[in-house]
Amino acid sequence: MIERSFIFFILLTLLPDVYIDYRYFRQRLSVWQRLLWLVPSALILVLLCHMAGQPDFIPRNYTVMEVFMLVLGLIIVPKTVFCICSALGWGHNAYHHTTQRWGERIGLAAAAAVMVLFLYGFTLGTQQVRVRHITVSSHELPPSMDGYRIAHVSDLHVGTYQGWRRGTLKAIVDSVNGQHPDLICFTGDLQNTRPDEIANVKEIISSRAFAAPVVSILGNHDYGQYAGGRYKEKSEVARRVVSTEKDTLGWRLLLNENFRPCASRSPLFYIAGTENDGKKPADRDSRSPRKANYRKTVRGIPRGAYVLMLQHDPSAWQRSIIDSTTAQLTLSGHTHGGQMSIFGLRPTMLGNSEDYGLYERDGRLLYVSCGAGGVVPFRLAMPSEITIITLKHQ
Repeated sequence: MIERSFIFFILLTLLPDVYIDYRYFRQRLSVWQRLLWLVPSALILVLLCHMAGQPDFIPRNYTVMEVFMLVLGLIIVPKTVFCICSALGWGHNAYHHTTQRWGERIGLAAAAAVMVLFLYGFTLGTQQVRVRHITVSSHELPPSMDGYRIAHVSDLHVGTYQGWRRGTLKAIVDSVNGQHPDLICFTGDLQNTRPDEIANVKEIISSRAFAAPVVSILGNHDYGQYAGGRYKEKSEVARRVVSTEKDTLGWRLLLNENFRPCASRSPLFYIAGTENDGKKPADRDSRSPRKANYRKTVRGIPRGAYVLMLQHDPSAWQRSIIDSTTAQLTLSGHTHGGQMSIFGLRPTMLGNSEDYGLYERDGRLLYVSCGAGGVVPFRLAMPSEITIITLKHQ
């Protein structure tokens, strides 16, 4: 995760210290006091070097990731915020020939706010589980399927649920079961990097732990592209994920295929699931491979059937699904809703036209979940989500 942003993190760590030393410390503190101030930055640099040397996207020892996040969120980022405010105040004073210290005061307040928000998002924020209810009405839905309830879960990233976070994963499963759905749809990214993460929590998320059948698809993290090694090794990781979901967990994994979840109730209600459909064409190094085959996915579905499509990447809805299929409702994840929302604004709004919530085009619907986990254990006003979708015939 670090190698592509290594220089950025180095600069983020060092530049604030250079500024603070120049502005505040060099004439006031001893050499040893100035060196003591650099201890957190030195720790970050050690962690950066360690993480950059790891073959996987994130260290297999997740404690390293948590320590890195804590130092970054509680020290490095607040220090950067203070320096920006201080520098702006310094520049203002130099231009207007004043000696006001509003930049420092605002900087200290802003840095304190960042620390509090980070600590909340890193701890309590990740433990919150929200159940959201939506009703989807369609005249194309077979009348016999009226009232059918689907629990939509996405992006568990179970490798993050280690140690004291393990209880949150159990709470997610309990929340799903407490809604008594007819079917559970999981839209990808079960792991962070390797299927060993899944094996460690198999008793929590196996089909026996759920009160309804589970149907799933793969997300971009499930193809082994975030694991270290050569292409052959990454392909083996993907193969093991498929085997783990099918055989160990007992989930029904759809790989560009479809099925009727309740044929006796309605022969014209289908669940279709594609492999990941990333924005860029797949290659051996792509971390969001394009492997969806829509013609194969909808093969055998009769005209007039109601199709619920599962696709991890919501950008595929307008790019591929609308033109290539007749799916009336598509469920996706992938964006995590940015894992934070400030006054209704999410980071993922910048690069995604459909990043979270329910979208409609010509009577066809897309629902994008903000997910239930994430590689980075942080949630701010965007809690882990379970969506209960009730289908209505109108």
